[in-house]
Parts: sequence; structure tokens; C-alpha cells
Amino acid sequence: MNGVQALDGTDTVRTATVRELAQRPGDLVRRRTRFLRRPRAWIHYSRDSLRWLSRFAPALESFDGAFVGWHGLVEACGFRVDFLDDEALLALPEDAADPLVVPLTSLAGDAIVARLARHRGPLLAGPHTAFSDDCGRLRARRLPAE
Repeated sequence: MNGVQALDGTDTVRTATVRELAQRPGDLVRRRTRFLRRPRAWIHYSRDSLRWLSRFAPALESFDGAFVGWHGLVEACGFRVDFLDDEALLALPEDAADPLVVPLTSLAGDAIVARLARHRGPLLAGPHTAFSDDCGRLRARRLPAE
């Protein structure tokens, strides 16, 4: 689920491609330079939500597929994709306006919800974003526009 290896420990297609490119360092440098010129987009990766959601699904492959799918879609739209855990999301500068994808953040503490509400750029959130607080309790009030 880290983009480098599949859940079974085998290399992903991306890893195999990088290994091949590493045999030709000049090509790798040129590709990386072009890649870093792309505009950035973020994908939030909530470990607590994945742990909580895994109680309801015996296999994590479907969750892995969601991240692979979003990564592929955002990259195909011309963006450079970076993943953010909760700490990195909270540490984003307040003026960050890069697109932010929040596909599986069902569990979200008040600090995460407030940070998402303040995000200045496009925000693509999954259907159950912030459905529960950080302890798994259903939210009793509307968020975030109170």
C-alpha cells in the first residue's frame, strides 16, 4: 500500500519501471526534472480510518485500490502526487491551494475537520469523510459550517 510494493510484497509496476530507468541515469534525471515541474496535488492517507474501516472489510485490497486509483487519476490529470498522513495534513501551510483528495478519511478528529474546512484549494472528499470523530463515534452535529 505504499506505492512501492503491493500488499503481497511484490514490486508494483511503478517500482519495476523505476528499476529499469535507474539503469539509464540520464533518462531518470530528465524525467524527474519534468515531473517536478508539474503542479502538486495531495492525497490524504488516514491510518486511523484504514484501521477502523478494516474492521468491516476482511481484506485491505479494496482500500489499496482506492489509493492506486486516485493516484493514477490525479497523475493522469497532470499533477505531481504527494501523500499526506494526519500530521502532514495539519502541517500544511494555511495558504496551500493545491488540490487535496480525501478518499478514505471516515475517522477525523476536530483538528482534521477544521483543517479540511480551511483548505483554500479544490477539495475532493469521499462520501463518508469525517463521518465519525477520532474515536469512531458518529458526529452529533453538522460540520464544518456551524
